[in-house]
Amino acid sequence: MIRYLFSKIDCLLEFENGLKETLNKDFKTNKIVFIPSTPDEHLKTRKYTTEILDYFRKVDVVFRDSVILYSEVENEVMRKELESADAICLMGGDTLQQYDFIKKNDLQITLKNCKGVIVGISAGAINMCKTAVLTQIHEVDQNYVYSGFNLVDITVEVHFERGNKVQEETVLDVAKNMDHFYCIADSSAIRFDDENKMRLFGDGIYKVSSHGFMQG
Repeated sequence: MIRYLFSKIDCLLEFENGLKETLNKDFKTNKIVFIPSTPDEHLKTRKYTTEILDYFRKVDVVFRDSVILYSEVENEVMRKELESADAICLMGGDTLQQYDFIKKNDLQITLKNCKGVIVGISAGAINMCKTAVLTQIHEVDQNYVYSGFNLVDITVEVHFERGNKVQEETVLDVAKNMDHFYCIADSSAIRFDDENKMRLFGDGIYKVSSHGFMQG
Protein backbone atom coordinates (compact mmCIF):
# COMPACT_ATOMS: atom_id res chain seq x y z
CA MET A 1 0.00 0.00 0.00
CA ILE A 2 1.28 3.44 -1.00
CA ARG A 3 0.13 6.30 1.23
CA TYR A 4 0.25 10.06 0.75
CA LEU A 5 -0.41 12.70 3.39
CA PHE A 6 -1.21 16.17 2.10
CA SER A 7 -2.06 19.32 3.99
CA LYS A 8 -3.65 21.12 1.05
CA ILE A 9 -3.32 19.35 -2.27
CA ASP A 10 -3.95 22.30 -4.60
CA CYS A 11 -0.98 24.20 -3.14
CA LEU A 12 1.45 21.71 -4.69
CA LEU A 13 1.39 23.16 -8.19
CA GLU A 14 5.17 23.25 -8.52
CA PHE A 15 5.33 19.45 -8.16
CA GLU A 16 8.47 19.78 -6.08
CA ASN A 17 11.22 17.20 -5.86
CA GLY A 18 9.77 14.81 -8.40
CA LEU A 19 6.27 14.64 -6.93
CA LYS A 20 4.61 14.64 -10.35
CA GLU A 21 6.74 11.75 -11.58
CA THR A 22 6.16 9.81 -8.37
CA LEU A 23 2.39 10.25 -8.55
CA ASN A 24 2.41 9.06 -12.15
CA LYS A 25 4.39 5.98 -11.19
CA ASP A 26 2.24 5.12 -8.16
CA PHE A 27 -1.28 5.52 -9.49
CA LYS A 28 -3.34 3.16 -11.56
CA THR A 29 -6.19 5.17 -12.98
CA ASN A 30 -9.27 2.97 -13.31
CA LYS A 31 -11.12 4.15 -10.21
CA ILE A 32 -10.72 6.49 -7.25
CA VAL A 33 -13.10 6.34 -4.27
CA PHE A 34 -13.64 9.40 -2.09
CA ILE A 35 -14.47 9.22 1.61
CA PRO A 36 -15.90 12.63 2.52
CA SER A 37 -15.70 14.48 5.81
CA THR A 38 -19.29 15.68 5.39
CA PRO A 39 -21.01 12.66 3.81
CA ASP A 40 -24.48 14.23 4.03
CA GLU A 41 -23.52 17.36 2.07
CA HIS A 42 -23.56 16.42 -1.60
CA LEU A 43 -22.93 19.82 -3.20
CA LYS A 44 -20.04 20.69 -0.91
CA THR A 45 -18.46 17.27 -1.34
CA ARG A 46 -18.80 17.31 -5.13
CA LYS A 47 -17.15 20.73 -5.24
CA TYR A 48 -14.09 19.45 -3.42
CA THR A 49 -13.88 16.16 -5.31
CA THR A 50 -13.88 18.16 -8.55
CA GLU A 51 -10.98 20.26 -7.25
CA ILE A 52 -9.02 17.15 -6.27
CA LEU A 53 -9.60 15.50 -9.64
CA ASP A 54 -8.52 18.73 -11.36
CA TYR A 55 -5.25 18.64 -9.42
CA PHE A 56 -4.59 15.06 -10.47
CA ARG A 57 -5.24 15.99 -14.10
CA LYS A 58 -2.55 18.66 -13.80
CA VAL A 59 -0.06 15.95 -12.89
CA ASP A 60 -1.36 13.70 -15.70
CA VAL A 61 -3.24 11.32 -13.42
CA VAL A 62 -6.69 10.95 -15.00
CA PHE A 63 -9.14 8.51 -13.43
CA ARG A 64 -11.69 6.75 -15.62
CA ASP A 65 -14.20 6.54 -12.79
CA SER A 66 -14.73 8.27 -9.46
CA VAL A 67 -17.08 7.27 -6.64
CA ILE A 68 -18.16 9.23 -3.56
CA LEU A 69 -19.27 7.34 -0.46
CA TYR A 70 -22.20 9.44 0.71
CA SER A 71 -23.94 8.56 3.96
CA GLU A 72 -26.91 6.91 2.23
CA VAL A 73 -24.73 4.36 0.41
CA GLU A 74 -25.26 0.88 1.84
CA ASN A 75 -22.42 -0.45 3.95
CA GLU A 76 -21.74 -3.50 1.79
CA VAL A 77 -21.64 -1.31 -1.32
CA MET A 78 -19.11 0.96 0.40
CA ARG A 79 -16.82 -1.95 1.16
CA LYS A 80 -17.03 -3.34 -2.36
CA GLU A 81 -16.24 0.06 -3.85
CA LEU A 82 -13.19 0.41 -1.62
CA GLU A 83 -12.01 -3.13 -2.33
CA SER A 84 -12.13 -2.51 -6.10
CA ALA A 85 -10.52 0.94 -5.98
CA ASP A 86 -7.10 1.73 -7.42
CA ALA A 87 -6.98 4.81 -5.19
CA ILE A 88 -8.82 5.95 -2.07
CA CYS A 89 -8.98 9.56 -0.96
CA LEU A 90 -9.79 10.56 2.61
CA MET A 91 -10.93 14.12 2.02
CA GLY A 92 -10.35 17.24 4.07
CA GLY A 93 -12.88 19.12 6.18
CA ASP A 94 -14.51 17.92 9.38
CA THR A 95 -11.95 15.56 10.90
CA LEU A 96 -14.10 14.09 13.66
CA GLN A 97 -17.16 13.63 11.46
CA GLN A 98 -15.09 11.71 8.91
CA TYR A 99 -13.63 9.55 11.66
CA ASP A 100 -17.10 8.75 13.02
CA PHE A 101 -18.38 7.99 9.51
CA ILE A 102 -15.61 5.48 8.85
CA LYS A 103 -16.05 3.84 12.27
CA LYS A 104 -19.85 3.73 11.99
CA ASN A 105 -19.60 1.91 8.66
CA ASP A 106 -16.77 -0.33 9.87
CA LEU A 107 -14.51 0.61 6.97
CA GLN A 108 -11.20 0.72 8.84
CA ILE A 109 -10.27 -2.91 8.14
CA THR A 110 -11.08 -2.45 4.45
CA LEU A 111 -8.80 0.59 4.38
CA LYS A 112 -6.05 -1.33 6.16
CA ASN A 113 -6.24 -4.06 3.51
CA CYS A 114 -6.04 -1.66 0.57
CA LYS A 115 -3.65 -2.80 -2.18
CA GLY A 116 -3.59 0.49 -4.07
CA VAL A 117 -2.88 4.08 -3.06
CA ILE A 118 -4.47 5.93 -0.15
CA VAL A 119 -4.38 9.72 -0.11
CA GLY A 120 -5.23 11.71 3.00
CA ILE A 121 -5.82 15.44 2.68
CA SER A 122 -5.87 17.57 5.84
CA ALA A 123 -8.57 15.89 7.96
CA GLY A 124 -7.97 12.66 6.06
CA ALA A 125 -4.24 12.80 6.75
CA ILE A 126 -4.90 13.24 10.47
CA ASN A 127 -7.25 10.26 10.58
CA MET A 128 -4.77 8.04 8.74
CA CYS A 129 -2.32 8.29 11.63
CA LYS A 130 -1.75 5.68 14.34
CA THR A 131 -2.36 8.35 16.96
CA ALA A 132 -4.50 11.16 15.60
CA VAL A 133 -4.24 14.70 16.93
CA LEU A 134 -6.68 17.49 16.12
CA THR A 135 -5.55 20.76 17.69
CA GLN A 136 -7.63 23.80 18.56
CA ILE A 137 -5.93 25.62 15.70
CA HIS A 138 -8.40 23.82 13.44
CA GLU A 139 -11.51 25.46 14.89
CA VAL A 140 -12.46 22.83 17.46
CA ASP A 141 -13.25 23.43 21.13
CA GLN A 142 -10.25 21.54 22.52
CA ASN A 143 -7.25 19.47 21.51
CA TYR A 144 -8.32 15.94 20.59
CA VAL A 145 -5.97 12.96 20.83
CA TYR A 146 -7.41 9.61 19.74
CA SER A 147 -6.57 6.32 18.04
CA GLY A 148 -6.54 6.89 14.30
CA PHE A 149 -6.77 4.24 11.60
CA ASN A 150 -3.10 3.28 11.84
CA LEU A 151 -2.40 3.52 8.12
CA VAL A 152 0.84 5.33 8.94
CA ASP A 153 2.94 5.06 12.08
CA ILE A 154 3.25 8.80 12.65
CA THR A 155 1.15 11.71 13.91
CA VAL A 156 0.71 14.89 11.87
CA GLU A 157 -0.32 18.49 12.33
CA VAL A 158 -1.62 19.92 9.04
CA HIS A 159 -1.73 23.50 7.72
CA PHE A 160 1.42 24.21 9.72
CA GLU A 161 2.79 27.75 9.63
CA ARG A 162 6.35 28.08 10.89
CA GLY A 163 6.50 31.21 13.00
CA ASN A 164 2.88 30.99 14.11
CA LYS A 165 3.60 31.03 17.84
CA VAL A 166 0.13 29.94 18.92
CA GLN A 167 0.23 26.91 16.63
CA GLU A 168 3.82 26.07 17.56
CA GLU A 169 3.12 26.23 21.30
CA THR A 170 -0.03 24.14 20.90
CA VAL A 171 1.83 21.47 18.94
CA LEU A 172 4.76 21.36 21.37
CA ASP A 173 2.38 20.92 24.30
CA VAL A 174 0.39 18.12 22.65
CA ALA A 175 3.43 16.34 21.20
CA LYS A 176 5.64 16.37 24.29
CA ASN A 177 4.93 12.72 25.13
CA MET A 178 4.77 11.47 21.54
CA ASP A 179 7.28 10.03 19.11
CA HIS A 180 7.20 10.51 15.34
CA PHE A 181 5.17 13.72 15.28
CA TYR A 182 5.42 15.74 12.05
CA CYS A 183 4.03 19.10 10.96
CA ILE A 184 3.07 19.56 7.31
CA ALA A 185 2.77 22.96 5.66
CA ASP A 186 0.29 23.44 2.83
CA SER A 187 3.14 23.38 0.30
CA SER A 188 4.43 19.95 1.28
CA ALA A 189 3.52 16.26 1.43
CA ILE A 190 4.68 12.93 2.87
CA ARG A 191 4.72 9.59 1.04
CA PHE A 192 5.08 6.08 2.48
CA ASP A 193 5.90 3.18 0.19
CA ASP A 194 5.03 -0.52 0.50
CA GLU A 195 7.98 -1.02 2.84
CA ASN A 196 6.89 1.90 5.04
CA LYS A 197 9.81 4.08 3.93
CA MET A 198 9.00 7.76 4.22
CA ARG A 199 9.75 10.37 1.56
CA LEU A 200 9.22 14.11 1.97
CA PHE A 201 8.13 16.53 -0.74
CA GLY A 202 8.65 20.25 -0.26
CA ASP A 203 10.52 22.10 2.47
CA GLY A 204 7.57 22.65 4.82
CA ILE A 205 7.80 19.48 6.90
CA TYR A 206 9.08 19.59 10.47
CA LYS A 207 9.70 16.82 12.97
CA VAL A 208 8.67 17.78 16.49
CA SER A 209 10.86 16.97 19.48
CA SER A 210 11.48 18.32 22.97
CA HIS A 211 14.00 20.66 21.35
CA GLY A 212 11.45 22.20 19.00
CA PHE A 213 10.96 21.87 15.25
CA MET A 214 13.54 20.25 12.97
CA GLN A 215 13.03 20.80 9.25
CA GLY A 216 12.97 17.82 6.90
